[in-house]
Amino acid sequence: MRLISRIDPAYDLRELQAVFLKSGSGTVEEFESRFASKFGCRHGVMFPYGRSGLFCLFKAWGLTGSEIICPAYTCVVVPHAVVLSGNVPVFVDCARNSYNMDYIALENALGPKTGAVIVTHLFGHPMDTSRIESIVHDAECRFGHSIHIVQDAAHSFGCTSGGRIVTAERDCAIFGLNVSKMINSIFGGMVITSDDYCAEELRRIRGEMFREPGLVKVLSRFMYFLGAFFAFRPDIFPIVDLLQCTGALDRLTVYYREGIIDFPADWDTLACGLEARIGLVQLEKYDRIIAKRRTVALKYSKKLEKSGLLFVPPFDPEATYSHFTVLASDRELAERLFMAQGVRVGRVIDYSIPELKAYLRYSAGKDYPVAARYARHAINIPLRSPRKIIQALTELIHRL
Repeated sequence: MRLISRIDPAYDLRELQAVFLKSGSGTVEEFESRFASKFGCRHGVMFPYGRSGLFCLFKAWGLTGSEIICPAYTCVVVPHAVVLSGNVPVFVDCARNSYNMDYIALENALGPKTGAVIVTHLFGHPMDTSRIESIVHDAECRFGHSIHIVQDAAHSFGCTSGGRIVTAERDCAIFGLNVSKMINSIFGGMVITSDDYCAEELRRIRGEMFREPGLVKVLSRFMYFLGAFFAFRPDIFPIVDLLQCTGALDRLTVYYREGIIDFPADWDTLACGLEARIGLVQLEKYDRIIAKRRTVALKYSKKLEKSGLLFVPPFDPEATYSHFTVLASDRELAERLFMAQGVRVGRVIDYSIPELKAYLRYSAGKDYPVAARYARHAINIPLRSPRKIIQALTELIHRL
């Protein structure tokens, strides 16, 4: 039985040509400019990781010892950047009908030491950026100082809120560009902004703190690309998936350890031209990728709206659906039922950050029950081979 994977094939011959047929174009600067323009800003600054860019943002804004608001349910690398930059994460629980932060809890978390709010549009579902702006503006008036707003768009390339692209709102937006993202540059991250001073400071800090990529990094990125190019082929990926399930690939796929706050060893090594060329090809595919994801997500939403699952987000035409994530009352049972139909579902974020050993001291004894619930019940349904997966969803609904 062929398994339908939760990971889409990342590359095709166009990326392969970009790697081997280097021309005068395809520089990091070109990728920065075109990426920023695509997502509504004047400036783009590329980093080796999204977390590296977030770290530098805090430096550019002079934030040290400040409280940085971030979701309790998000990728752990976000608070890692907060702590390692010398700031303090303040967590906000999710809303009960959304994977994103609760607006009232956000308002209550803002205080006189707040320096920034990281607005994560998780799994491609947009937060209401106008409401966020109003909440933060009121806090600025109360506490008498400015509070930066960062749009965390790692899952939400190009999603909109009220018809406006979220990545163009307020101060800036950050992106991860590793191979698991909707579009990628093998590894990498990007900060985009229309603030000239912010962009200038980011480039200055990057120039002072970051190292030029050596031959070893270029070769490692090249080998990683070749591995991903072949590993994600439909006829090969089942073998790779099996190796991952046995733990054989943990060294390549595990990106956090529960008790440690750290960055990768190459977090301060500049991106290379190879990554930029891959990114430019991927950028050209963006509109088609998102259109397909929205089409499939609509089909899934209609099928699941009256299912026995705990929570299925209503279809949102402004979302970009980096993942189609639902909650199952019995996640293990749901996973087994999907597997019986030849579909391997995934767990994108299976932790609540304040419960991780490294972050217990930052939770201050508070509970984050909704984030904890999502961490224990969320499953990610692949957004490919929809006909086969619709059949699996039909069987799942009958059995739940």
